Order: sequence, then structure tokens, then C-alpha cells
Amino acid sequence: MDLEEQLLQSLEKSDDEGFDSERSQSGEFSTTPLGGGSLDNLPGALLEGDAPVSWVSEANLDVFFGRLYLYWESKGFRQFLVGRVLNALALAFTGVLSGFLLLGVNYSGLSNPCLKEGSCSILEACLRERSRVLFPITLWKVVSTLYLGAFVAYVALAVVHLVSEYKGMSRVYEFVRNDLGYSERGIRAATWQEVLARVVESQKRVRICLSRDLTEQDIVMCIMRKDNYLIGMLNKGVLALSFSGLPGLSKAPLLTKTVEWNLRWCILNAMFDDSLRVKESFLSSPETIKKRFRAAALVNIVLSPFLLVVLILQSVLKNAESVYRQPGSIGARQWSPLALWYLREFNEVPFFLYNRLNSGHESAMRYIKQFPNLLVSHISRFLCYIAGSFAALLMALTLFEDDLLEVDFMSGKQTVWWLAVLGVVLAVFRPMVVDKSTTSFDPELALLELAAHTHHYPRHWSGKAHTLDVQEEIEAMFRYRAAIFLEELASVILTPILLWRVLPTSASEIVAFLQSNTTYVPGLGDVCSFSAFDVSKHGNKKYGSSRNGPKRLRSKQGKMEKSIMSFAAIYPTWNPPEQSKVLLGNVESVFQDENETLPELVEQQAQGYDMHGHVNFDIRKFLITYYPHVAKMVMNSQDDPLASLCDLRKDTAKGDPGKKTMISYSMLQYFHDHQEKMHASLQSQEATNSKQNAPSHDQERSNEMSVLKRNKNPTSSSS
Repeated sequence: MDLEEQLLQSLEKSDDEGFDSERSQSGEFSTTPLGGGSLDNLPGALLEGDAPVSWVSEANLDVFFGRLYLYWESKGFRQFLVGRVLNALALAFTGVLSGFLLLGVNYSGLSNPCLKEGSCSILEACLRERSRVLFPITLWKVVSTLYLGAFVAYVALAVVHLVSEYKGMSRVYEFVRNDLGYSERGIRAATWQEVLARVVESQKRVRICLSRDLTEQDIVMCIMRKDNYLIGMLNKGVLALSFSGLPGLSKAPLLTKTVEWNLRWCILNAMFDDSLRVKESFLSSPETIKKRFRAAALVNIVLSPFLLVVLILQSVLKNAESVYRQPGSIGARQWSPLALWYLREFNEVPFFLYNRLNSGHESAMRYIKQFPNLLVSHISRFLCYIAGSFAALLMALTLFEDDLLEVDFMSGKQTVWWLAVLGVVLAVFRPMVVDKSTTSFDPELALLELAAHTHHYPRHWSGKAHTLDVQEEIEAMFRYRAAIFLEELASVILTPILLWRVLPTSASEIVAFLQSNTTYVPGLGDVCSFSAFDVSKHGNKKYGSSRNGPKRLRSKQGKMEKSIMSFAAIYPTWNPPEQSKVLLGNVESVFQDENETLPELVEQQAQGYDMHGHVNFDIRKFLITYYPHVAKMVMNSQDDPLASLCDLRKDTAKGDPGKKTMISYSMLQYFHDHQEKMHASLQSQEATNSKQNAPSHDQERSNEMSVLKRNKNPTSSSS
């Protein structure tokens, strides 16, 4: 047995047995090959190039690449460290402040007459004496003490995690500086694509994974190993997240931060062993998952008071300044946690997800404004008129006499207090007033423009952007911030019910999903096969794949194919697998074939004819029908819309990844529509042919009459 076979066997043995748990958690560097031995004796066939090779083998690639992404996102080691330390200090401050408010304040002192008389300060009236902070013992003080004890334990764990992250991040800092060649200043200007390209290129000198050369897709799959499973489960509808079977509760899916934490603890963080393989218990026993759900329900019941106080206090402290500065932010909208997961694509790191959806914020608001609530608008306009009138009156009075600001105006409150209240009322209700001069009704185009960013355009939305069902679906994903916060508070109480009664019913579906959608990648471990872009298993010809996988294994609405298109657009140096290349080629060829007909269409349009020879060519309708997700961009062009559409793909080749992704998605959506139309055309053609070949009713009747005549007159028949 030669040295190469020995090394490969040692690598397989290391994958099967796993690594030392301490190294797995810390992500410690290894200066020797995984199978042992000397670097000088390694076979040259395993290495590329003649440059000297250093070994930076990682015990846990997920931890290492996760820290690398966090290092890039933080824009350097110092920024990461300062941010983490300040977060820990803010957490400690929250604990101290909450302890002071719970145990150190005598709220009955707020009604002390000395405050109105001015003979005492608010601290003297409301601050408890040290001897009375804990005594006499009451239920409130016992609960508050337990809360503070739990908070101290949580802060201690956060500090321990910070120390661990510091050690791991310092090693990533050395790797980025020495092996990737980025300084602290250089990493601030580097894009994530450039960082990954350098990591892939550096493997000629530095071996991160001994069993294979990692691609951009491999690295992102490590970072998103667990997230890809959650994206796949939501796409396939595996997780039961609604209370449809329980009376009195909403049927809408519930996926808040609290529910997400529990899903990670019950499934995602527990399903992998030390060698990053899915545990057998999660592949064969639904009872294991049910027990974890119900155990988590009991833990949530115990911690729910603590979580409620923390959520309320953190939200107040975090948003108090922004609400004070911009009271209208209370009525602002944002993407809900459920929408962030539902719209996220496979192998899409958070930076590109938020960049894509944030760029669609204006489009979402434009669609929402297509359907103003006139009842709320009328009420808001009336309240703004009343509040504005009083505010103008008070300001006019204070212009004549400054002392009026400190005079009791009404209900024992000073004039300045009433001016502040009226200002808040105006700031909250003014955005709810509909301004008809700036609103144009075009829901179809607004929805198509939004779909260019969300990559979400179900078939039942086509031509129905004005309907109530589509409006409710968009508003369920793009919600008021206040509503999201209230839902988060409610989820603290509802999550135990969800974990005990609802989610255990989906345990069998979770096991079946893991069995059907898990694939082993040498050197990486088990990953979700959707993220591996396994076209042969999950392909859908309607979205450009070269073959159809079993229907139960296909992603809904072509999410895997859309993910391939987005990944190829974002990472230009990525060399896709062969089947992914075929998909990209299919979509590209269809788009190019259509572009060949555009010059003729331009000429027909100039003559006033459409593609069927009919007059009054509607260019807007043509663009929406054939190129829906770039219609807005093209029609805003200064050049001829159809001519600019011909060069659109070419012009964006050197553009930013977000724009290229939008064009690529437009191509994919067009390919799907093209396939649907071709299928409908074939069916129509078959129906027409069968109708032509079939004898008509009159023909059948005449044939029957001739047969009867021949039967009555056999002589004539024989002659």
C-alpha cells in the first residue's frame, strides 16, 4: 500500500471517528495532516503548484468559515472585538437598570406631595433605603431576585462566549493577514466575493480541507449548513407553525425569534454529531424530536417571565431614542421574521439577503400604498387638523409671552408638555394620510417590481395584484414594526403551546425530510441536498433544469433553480457543477433566442403593429408579459424600451451583483412562463387536431342514414 492510499484511509478514518471535542469547539489549527505523518512525505499529487504548502486544517469547518464571515462582516478584528465588548456592557447595563427598577424604586413615592411643593427631589421621594431593598420579603421581591439571578447567569455565559470567540477570531485574524493578504484596513474595502475568491485561490499554498479543494459553494454550505435545512423545511411546508387545530388562536404561521431559537435547540443544533453527520436518531426516530419539543416547552414555561421582562426592557431602551427623534417610526413597516426565512434562498448569506430585501423596501411600500385605507386616512386627517390647530394656537400665544410655556394650561400640565404631546400626535398620524397627488394606481407593475427583489411571484399572483388575497399575503410579510414587536411578546406565551401541541405533529415529516434531502459531501459532511444544487434529484424542467426529479422532492416555485441563478450572479468566479451549467445555459439560450426577435419587434412597433400583425402595439403590456421583472427598469430608460431591453443583459455584465441577480431572475421567470405557454400551446394544438380528425355530428348522421338505406335496398347496395 503506497503513501497516498494510507493518507486517504487515515482521512476517512478521521471523518468516521470525529475529532477531539475540545478542538471541535475551539476550531484549533492543526499543524500536521489529519492522518498524522510528516509534511515532507506527502504525495505531490495531492498538492497543486510548486509553491511551499502550509497546513491550516480545521477540526470544524462550520465554525472556522462562520468566524471568517463574521470577521468580514465586522470589517476587521478590532471592530469585532469592540462591538462584542460593548454589547456585553450594554447587556450588563440592562441587568443593572432592570434590577434598580424592580427592587430599588418605590413607585408610590411618585404621588408624594413634596414633589409638587418642590421640597424634595424625585430620588429622595422614590428611592428605597438599602435596608428595605430585600426586606421585608414579598412575592414580588422573590420573583425579582430570581430574575436577576437568571440575568447574571446569562451575562456570565455571554462573557465566557466572548472569551471563546476572541480566541477563535484571533486565529482567523492571523489567517486573513498571513494567508489571504488582507490588512485591517484592506478588509474594510474588500467584498465578500473577493474574500472567498482569495480563500479558494489560497488553497494552492494553504490546505484548509485535506480531502478536497473547496469552492465558493462549499464554503457557503459550511456557513449555512443548518440554515439551509430550515429554509428547505419552510419551502416544503414540513414545519407545523400555525394553530389551525386549536380554537381561539390565529391560523397564521408563527415564526418569531423565540420560535427560531427553539427550533435551533430542538433540531438544527442537535442533529449533527462531531463529524458533521446527521445523527441516526434524527433519521429514524420521530419520538426523539417529539421529546425534545416537549422538553423545550417546559423550559419555555419556566423562563417565560424572564423573557417577557427582557424583551420589553430591551425594546424600550433600544427604540426609545428613535421614537423620540422620529415618532412616525412607530408606524413604519419592515419584513417580518417569517418573510426573511421564507424569501431567503439556499446558500444566501445574511448580507445579501438583507441587501436584496432592503433594496425592495421602497417597492413594497409602493405596492402597499396602492391600496390606502381611506377610513384610517379620513380619521388621521381629522386628528391632524385638530392637533395642528391647537399646536398653532399654543405657539402663537408663546410668541407674545415666553413665560406661558411654564404655565399650567390644562389638567395641571404645562404648555410645553401639551406642545410635545401634540407634536407626537402629528408625527404618528400624518404618515397615515393619503396624498392622492403622489399616488398612481398600478398594482400589477408595482408587484412585478417588488418581485424583482423578493424573487417570489407565485402563479396565483399573475394578473391578480389588485385582489384582496394578494394584498393580505404581501402585508403578512411586510408588517408594521409595532405588530412584529407585539407578536414577539405574544410568542413568549404561545411558544410553549406550539412546542407541546403543534410541532410534535410534524416530527414524522421532519424525519422524512432529513432522510430524503440529506447528502454526504466528502470533506464537508452531511448537507441539505437543495444547497448542494443536486439538479438530478430536485430538478424541475419548468425552471430550466435538464431533467425532472420526483415531484415530492422538487423545491416549490423553483427555489433551488432561483438559488443557482442568484449564486452564479453573486459569485462570478464560481465554477458551477455540470448540471448547474446546463440549467444556466438553458435559461441563457431561451433569453438569447427571444432577443433575436427583438429587432423585428422594434420595427413592427415603429409601424404600429404587434408581433401578431395587429395594430396598436402595447409595449407596456409586452414588457410585463414577457419580461415582468425588468419592465420598470426598461421603461424608465431614456432609449427606446425594446432596444434597451436587447442590451440590458449585456450592459449589466459589469454591473453590481444585485442588478445582475435581478436580470438573471427575470430570465428564469421568463423561462418558466415560456415553458408554461409552450405546454398550453401543445395542448391546444392537440385538441384542435383531434377535433379536426373527429367526424362531425352531421357527417355521422349522414353515414348512419346511408347504412340504413343500404340495409333496406340490398340490390342497390350490391350494384
